[in-house]
Amino acid sequence: MIKKILKTTLIILLSIILLAVIFLLVVSHNTAFYRTVYPGIDDSMSDYPYMNETVPSDFVARTVHGITIKGPADCVNSSEGGSVPFKSDNFMVMVMSSSEDRSSILDTDEDPFTDKDYEHYYKKLGEEIPDTSIEDIVYLRDRFNAETCKGLHGKDLLIFNFKAYSKTIVTGVETPYFYHGRNFDGLVSEIGSLPKKMTSVMISNPELRYFATIYIRSDDEELIHQVIAGIDPSGFLAGDVL
Repeated sequence: MIKKILKTTLIILLSIILLAVIFLLVVSHNTAFYRTVYPGIDDSMSDYPYMNETVPSDFVARTVHGITIKGPADCVNSSEGGSVPFKSDNFMVMVMSSSEDRSSILDTDEDPFTDKDYEHYYKKLGEEIPDTSIEDIVYLRDRFNAETCKGLHGKDLLIFNFKAYSKTIVTGVETPYFYHGRNFDGLVSEIGSLPKKMTSVMISNPELRYFATIYIRSDDEELIHQVIAGIDPSGFLAGDVL
């Protein structure tokens, strides 16, 4: 009786394992499956639609971390720290400068994978490893899609799923754009909608391993575009990053 039970149990267990293997073989590289599970996985980036805005002649300039920001004279902030050059009830600009290295880009506190895991993953894909925060964002939001799963196995496939999940989360929160303006190339990201819209501009200095983020909060869409058009990071790119 016991042998019969053990035999039946073994048959059931082997059947489950076989079904699991078949499921993985069929699903693990099924792009339609991933498009269903991870909405937005195929989304890509486009150019920022407001790159030809003009800056009003009465705007005044303030420089933070080597980045010159122009804004309305009546919004100049003289009471807080230097990272917030403009502030009013409905308008705020904050400039942050941060150092970065490859380890901080690839491996975060929420990330269960190591640098070596990612090196293997990108090598398997024939991709260059993102060297800056901007490159990392562009890879995930523009080049990464359901087709990326093809040819991946084991931990590489786990990384794919981790990135697919991450992309699904951030896609519902912010929209990034390529920015190619008169003064710089970078990224512009929009979070939320008016009147509580937050727009961020990212600029990288890869030689010094620094990147700057300019946060703009305003209930005036045109003002946001004008501020972005007036950003001049020449000092930051020349080395004035602190």
